Amino acid sequence: MTTPSTQMRRLAQSDIEILPEGTTGLRETPNGIWARVHLLSGQAEIETPQDGQRRRVGLGAPIALMPRQAHRLHVSANASIRYEFLYEGSENAPPPSPAAFLNAINESDLKRPMHPKAPGREPPPGLDEDGVKLVVDSFYDLVRRDELLAPVFDSKIANAQWPHHLGQMYDFWSAMLLGTGRYEGRPMPKHLAIPQLADEHFVRWLILFKQTVDTVCHPDTAAIFIDRAERIAQSFRLAIAFQRGEDTTGITPMRAGDL
Repeated sequence: MTTPSTQMRRLAQSDIEILPEGTTGLRETPNGIWARVHLLSGQAEIETPQDGQRRRVGLGAPIALMPRQAHRLHVSANASIRYEFLYEGSENAPPPSPAAFLNAINESDLKRPMHPKAPGREPPPGLDEDGVKLVVDSFYDLVRRDELLAPVFDSKIANAQWPHHLGQMYDFWSAMLLGTGRYEGRPMPKHLAIPQLADEHFVRWLILFKQTVDTVCHPDTAAIFIDRAERIAQSFRLAIAFQRGEDTTGITPMRAGDL
């Protein structure tokens, strides 16, 4: 199998993904970007429909995925995977668009439920539609009164549009945590279009989010919400840095409990 050359430039490295057992979501590496998949724990296989191969990923041993190569993960419980992304091109050639880069890392992950229904697995208390709505309403009530975050939201969402925005957020979190598939939007481009976004905004966003779920959720449910919120923050931070031409390799994940 073709492998990435040592001349390639490294774009970014994904945060560690703890995958639910049976994850089979199809992903695709965009044009001009290679992915190297590292298995850090658990057991996993990668199926590439183009060639019909299904290969076991060894612990710590990377499997290279070619540009535009679709692949499907088959994982055991609590398998941990890391993606490393490499750009194939000359020094003078521009890297792929942020949208293409983000599709490789984030788009499929944002839509994958963190707690899918499975035989013998019961969700923790409050991880249901009512719980999602309570978290969204409580969180944005804090956001709209926050000195740092409120102006950012007010610049993009008129007062009359807030009911619609909250409805979208119900769908977003329901799709991610409950696997309902209701959300069909693309949040990344909207955030990339906000020039003032910086790490201080994501720090505050995570602080308020943790404050919310710690107040209104069962601890097990709060942990699931926080895990996904941290992944979202990291995804957006990588995207923004990449769009602005900044080095993404040093952007480490924020942990809400440490802020």
